[in-house]
Amino acid sequence: MAFLFRIARNILIDTGRRKKNWVQFSELFGKNEEPRENPTEQRENAEMVRMALKELPEAEQEAVTLCYINDLSYSEIAQLIGKNEEAVRQAVSRALKRLREYFMKNNLL
Repeated sequence: MAFLFRIARNILIDTGRRKKNWVQFSELFGKNEEPRENPTEQRENAEMVRMALKELPEAEQEAVTLCYINDLSYSEIAQLIGKNEEAVRQAVSRALKRLREYFMKNNLL
């Protein structure tokens, strides 16, 4: 049964990586902004987020990707990666903090 969760997890991650505009800043930082209409600006924003995500430890990358890109709940993510829900919640929280710091440091926010 565990191998089925691993397969499902890998499929979700691969699907998220294939999406062109896979994350909006408003989704990532919880701001209530309207999505930008300009496709060029969306691509630039998505690329900035991808670069920032690469700076995170792998576990935090995975948690953020599953939460914000694949739109899974903390409990669903916990089942997929074999951790408890609180560990997933903390990983996402740490990742968001590091992403904010990255964007502030690089004057991107």
